[in-house]
Amino acid sequence: MRGGRGRGDGLCAQEVNGVERPRKEFSVVDVERGIARVRTGDEAKSPASRPRLALLVDTLDNAYAAPLLDEVIELAHEHGVKVSAFVHWLTEYPSVRNLVTDLPGPHSTDAVLVVALGNLVSLDQITAYCTRYKPLPICTVTVPWSEAPHVLVDNEPGMREEIHHLINVHGRRRIAFVRGPEASSEALLRFRVYRDVLAEHGVELDPRLVSPPGWFDAPSGADHVRRLLDEQVSFDAIACVNDGAAMGALGALKARGLRVPEEVAVVGFDDVEFIQYLESPLTTVRQPTRAQVRQAFLYLLSQITGRPAPAPTPLRTELVIRESCGCSAYLRVAELRTDASLPLTADDELRAAGDQAALNMAQTGKLHGSAARDLCRAFVDELMGGDGSFSEKLETILHDQSLLRGASPSFQECLTVIQHTLADRLQADSVAARRAATALHGARVQISNMGERVPARTQLRFEGLCQNLNRLNRALVTAEDLQATAETLRDHMPGLGVVSCYVCLYEGDRIPAETARLIVAVDSRREINLAEDGIVFRCRDIVPASIFGGDDSLVYIVYPLEQLGVRIADGAQERQKLLSFGYVVFGRDPSLRHNADHPKEGFVYEGLQGQIVSVLRKLKLLERLVDETKRRQEAERAHLEKEVGVARRIQTDILPRDVVVEGLEVSAKSFQAIDHGGVYYDIVPVMGGCWIGAGGVSGRGLPTGLVTLMLQSVVSGLVRTSPDSAPSELASIVDAVLLENTRQRMSHTERAHFTLLRYTADGRVMVSGSHARLFICRADSGQIESAACDGAETPGSTAPDYVYRLAKGDLLVLYGVDMGERRVSQCPRFGRQQLATALAQARTLPVEAIREALIAQVCALESALRQDVILIVARHTGAGRDEEPRR
Repeated sequence: MRGGRGRGDGLCAQEVNGVERPRKEFSVVDVERGIARVRTGDEAKSPASRPRLALLVDTLDNAYAAPLLDEVIELAHEHGVKVSAFVHWLTEYPSVRNLVTDLPGPHSTDAVLVVALGNLVSLDQITAYCTRYKPLPICTVTVPWSEAPHVLVDNEPGMREEIHHLINVHGRRRIAFVRGPEASSEALLRFRVYRDVLAEHGVELDPRLVSPPGWFDAPSGADHVRRLLDEQVSFDAIACVNDGAAMGALGALKARGLRVPEEVAVVGFDDVEFIQYLESPLTTVRQPTRAQVRQAFLYLLSQITGRPAPAPTPLRTELVIRESCGCSAYLRVAELRTDASLPLTADDELRAAGDQAALNMAQTGKLHGSAARDLCRAFVDELMGGDGSFSEKLETILHDQSLLRGASPSFQECLTVIQHTLADRLQADSVAARRAATALHGARVQISNMGERVPARTQLRFEGLCQNLNRLNRALVTAEDLQATAETLRDHMPGLGVVSCYVCLYEGDRIPAETARLIVAVDSRREINLAEDGIVFRCRDIVPASIFGGDDSLVYIVYPLEQLGVRIADGAQERQKLLSFGYVVFGRDPSLRHNADHPKEGFVYEGLQGQIVSVLRKLKLLERLVDETKRRQEAERAHLEKEVGVARRIQTDILPRDVVVEGLEVSAKSFQAIDHGGVYYDIVPVMGGCWIGAGGVSGRGLPTGLVTLMLQSVVSGLVRTSPDSAPSELASIVDAVLLENTRQRMSHTERAHFTLLRYTADGRVMVSGSHARLFICRADSGQIESAACDGAETPGSTAPDYVYRLAKGDLLVLYGVDMGERRVSQCPRFGRQQLATALAQARTLPVEAIREALIAQVCALESALRQDVILIVARHTGAGRDEEPRR
């Protein structure tokens, strides 16, 4: 499997100040010789270029994976390695292999580093899945398989110490546990250690304290806390499978009025960077994930160069004490080694104590290597009457590490190490002691100031990225073709830290596809002239060589375009599978890795991927509809009925299906019974609630369906990217886009009138619009309220926002009727009184039954058969905080 790459199964390393470093750096000559050995065919005939590493990861939009990508980019830049990250969202195996994980191979990479393949895939399935990359060198940091080397973190010591700490130090005996996915070996091990430690202390395990298998996310922790409190199960501590679940537990405890750690101690696992800034900084278990990735990376580099290396060794976890368990953040400082046999007065003794302080920092994991040594020596120089270099050195280290990684709180612990190891042992009235006190006080002020700047700067960076993503989305909403899409991306990508973007669609029906078509190519550094029909190329090349132009300076991050459900023959049966219709490649400049203003957050790529998918689907639909419109406009009048049928199918196909909304039971139905106009409604779940849209479009035939589709697309895109905006704000944007597309570009007279409603899980409702009537039925009294927004009747007008509050069990009804071109006075309507009467009779039924009862009443009117009708019935279940109903 590794012929020609040297023997050995691991990384050659030594430990310096507690940090693993390679014994010998790889030279450029080593790398080039190794690449020449591993590449074959046409590639072997060409001069050796930079080594190429494929990184497989399931997502970048979390606090665990994103820092690992940063570490790989840092190492790759240091060693001259070309990195491509493939984000795959793998959820099953075997799967339709038309995914981005099929792209890397001997033709495009020299080694494969597996960071994660998803929490739903078992160890055996991952092992089988990764055999596709043979004979490439492969290493994983998550999977303990036997067929390839792996660099694992020993979860047991840290987890064991954490549970011991809760029991021995804080006397907690009713310790709940939030589990992770059953397919995750790490989650299973952490749960086993929890049970073992309880047994060692004679604590009986109460099954009610243990959550069902969950995920590595906040909802798992929050759900378990709510379940324990609702079932009145007593507990005094919560141990979580990871920091994400602990975040959810902390939020749920605060929502229920429980104090952390006074009433309930909470501990996590992973030590992701943001948890030290929480209201109750989280006690957790630190995983040396960056060291883990470094081992794997350098092992693969040794395989490429053919240099022998020993087997990778497991890394240990350690307990990190913070306030959420009930301890002081600096509790473990007292355990540091000191030698107080002699008073410190001589210069050599001061220097020896400084070296001891640096060693203690490394042992506690606060600051490693030359940074700890330089800081401690600068402090000793300060005590000996130096020129104030300690403050300058601290400022440099703070800027290099704190601004980039948000680590300023740990520097307070570094000063405590210095004080405990060195300053506290000085003679009380000596000049050195006074200098030490002054230097330490000034240093703590420096760190405090930095601690204030880091969160503010981080918040500003995130706000800026979100604003730029929102601006891009608003611009893409109006893009009418691929050229406009490319121009929009080129204008907005620099503000997102993205250098280039390539959109590729698979060609043909073969799975996996052999060829793809490049349809969008954007590079902010140079002009790319792409033919109107794009470029067809081999998928194995990822992007055409003519476009890359031999540029290996960027890190490429590859995302699949949206996966679609298709029927795939699987032996004698057909099964529903996931099929992605292409992929997008983002370029990132690794030379900006030390720039604190350079955005590296994974959500940027996730957001870009989603926006590109939306615009492609929109353009595809619009292209198909516009072509159909032109063709049918040339046909005779007899084809009008077929056009009406197409429009109806479009309106039906875009209706939501299987909608799940937090805190809301919802059921909706519409039917089109008139020859003119169109009907639209949509329910878009967002975090903490949903958006509901209802409307109608005037006109006739296919153009009406096109405008209806535009209305749905624009509303759907806006509410997803701006979920916290007011309905009236988004309605004005929708009006402007529809007016430009229909009147100015298409020269049509169709008009749309609609209502937008924003619901949050705490029962808050904000509504604006002119199409649907809003009714609220109070659960406690049965009173029917007709909302104020029912006043505006002018199509296309934007009404102000009206705010209502639902209590648990309250019903919300949206009722919209469109009678086409007939005057309202000519047709009897199912008005307020009729609906109130029918709703009062059916209000205790399930929402589906209420909906059918109201529709039956609507259809009882003869004129209703000639009307388009929308009816949405929802009941607030009280998932959020219930309040008294009020306007």
